[in-house]
Amino acid sequence: MYLGSLAHDEELILVALGVGMAASGTILLSALPSAAIVYMTAILIPSAIKCLVFLNHKGYVLLGVLALSYWWFLAALIAKITREVKDRKHNTDIALKESEARLQEALTAGKVVAFSWDPSTGWSHRSGNATPDPRFRTAGRRSSAGRGLPGVLASG
Repeated sequence: MYLGSLAHDEELILVALGVGMAASGTILLSALPSAAIVYMTAILIPSAIKCLVFLNHKGYVLLGVLALSYWWFLAALIAKITREVKDRKHNTDIALKESEARLQEALTAGKVVAFSWDPSTGWSHRSGNATPDPRFRTAGRRSSAGRGLPGVLASG
C-alpha cells in the first residue's frame, strides 16, 4: 500500500480510485452477495486499517473512517439488493402458481385439454386435466407409434 508514502494529493487520488473500484465492483457483484462482500472487504478494509492503526495523522484517520463507513454502506446495499431479489423471486413463484391454478380451472371449465408437441422429436405433453388415452403414452413420452400431432388430429 502506498498510503503514507505519497504526496497528499496523490494519496487522495489513490483513495478515490480505491473507493470507486470498491463501489463499482460491489454493485456489479451484488447478484453474488458473498463475492461482493469479499471484493469490497479486500479493497476497503486494508486501507482503513492502515489509515487508522499505522498512520497517526488526522487526515488519515478521517480517510480510515471514510473507508469503514463506505464499507458499511455497501454492505447494507448488498443486503437490501439480496432481500429485494429474494422477495421478487418469491412473488414470481406465487404468481406462477396462481396462474397455473387459473389455467387448470379454465381448462376444466371449458372441458378442453392443452398440449404441446415438438415435431423434431415427436415428443408431446398434455395438461394435467387430460384423461388417460390408451392410444397415447403419458406426458413427456413419445406419442404412440411416433405419430405425434398428425396422429392426434387423425384420432380425434
